[in-house]
Amino acid sequence: MLTPPLILRVLPALILLAAARADAADATADAETPGIRLEVTELKRDSGGTLTLRMVMINETDKAFGSSCEFHEDGLSCATISGVHLIDTANKKKYMVVRDDQKMCLCSGFDSLKANSRLNLWAKLPAPPETVEKISVIFPKFMPMDDVPIRK
Repeated sequence: MLTPPLILRVLPALILLAAARADAADATADAETPGIRLEVTELKRDSGGTLTLRMVMINETDKAFGSSCEFHEDGLSCATISGVHLIDTANKKKYMVVRDDQKMCLCSGFDSLKANSRLNLWAKLPAPPETVEKISVIFPKFMPMDDVPIRK
């Protein structure tokens, strides 16, 4: 049994731990495929006018979840998360993944997510104006994530 002095020492730590866990995912979205979801763990401004988007894809099913190749106007997109983008509803602007001089996205990729597993993903995107503090994150085949906070 916890004595009152011990409770007073442990309680603040428990409160901080709960707050940290609440901040761990800024937004969550379910996929069109049941049992698959994305959690935005961070959307942060970088120097140079970009944002880094960090996410975790979670497969809670007993089957692998795979990516597919698609043709886009700027080339073949296969096994990347190049379709992720941001929507600034206040300024009515869409921000696509940053690409290098060979039109390759500055983002992570994946072929397959094993059953009952997790995968860390990231992407670089142009930063909206400093006045924009929250933005929508759109990931193809997942529900939109609105009002995701942008950290500095």
